Amino acid sequence: MWELTSDDCFFLALSPAVALAYGAVCSAFMYADLHGLPAFLPKLKKVQPKPLPTREDYAGLWSVVLGQNLCISFFLLPPLTLMLYRLLGVQVSSPSLPQLVIEFVLIGAAYDTWFTVCHRLFHMPSFYHLHKRHHTWKAPCAFEGGYFDALDFIVGNYGPMLWIPPFITRHFFTILLFGVLGALSVAVSHSGYDFESTFWFLGPIKPTVRHDAHHEFFNVNYSHFGFWDWLFGTLVIGEDAAAKRRAAGANAVAVEGDGSKADARAAPAPGDGGARPRTGGGGSGSRGPRSSSPGSTAPRGGGDGG
Repeated sequence: MWELTSDDCFFLALSPAVALAYGAVCSAFMYADLHGLPAFLPKLKKVQPKPLPTREDYAGLWSVVLGQNLCISFFLLPPLTLMLYRLLGVQVSSPSLPQLVIEFVLIGAAYDTWFTVCHRLFHMPSFYHLHKRHHTWKAPCAFEGGYFDALDFIVGNYGPMLWIPPFITRHFFTILLFGVLGALSVAVSHSGYDFESTFWFLGPIKPTVRHDAHHEFFNVNYSHFGFWDWLFGTLVIGEDAAAKRRAAGANAVAVEGDGSKADARAAPAPGDGGARPRTGGGGSGSRGPRSSSPGSTAPRGGGDGG
């Protein structure tokens, strides 16, 4: 008979706790998108000059973010996490501060390596259908950071955040801290707000806008920390991203001025779904076309304002 111990209760609660932390931060960003930032917060600019998401845009996320992936976080992952943690001998304990720092660095490096490999794999044409949903938004919002097909969510994103750390540390509170901070990082990096400029003084640990450029340009910035992109030549940051953004804007204007070019560009390639407008969030709140195939960088349609 398998009886639950007090440690087991912590292991079972880990995935729901991390998911709730993510949801709380995403809810704050959703409020900011729909009602504006509170006056007491520092002024934050959007990374991309695109329309803010509307209630209809957010409503299109709920069936996956709340219906599918929240259920996975609360019901599927906890027993799997419990079995793995029991097998590897994780204990409800905390390390010394120097050891915590070392463990954090090692876990972060291991997670980012796994994430980058899976991410690059899911961008390959043969596997892109597993990742396609996440690229529906070229200018993401925080809740869109959980908008994945189930396999992509479990294997490439949320699951490894829970399952890689115990191979490096047996201290539960190191794993909990990594999971919570990792979830918050996902929310911030998908929020669309430029925290990098505001918190520049934090140096190497400042929030980054690299992942926003990944959604915008598709084939850059696959990793979370940037090292693997730097190594393989896919890192786009700072002025390089701004230059690509200006070039894309100029190209979109040129296409609008030439109907024949616009028609040709709108036509999907053979075997490709093409760039389709988002459903449910039309009008001035439109978030632009979906990025439906690897390498797609079709200009936005619809949408007025920035």
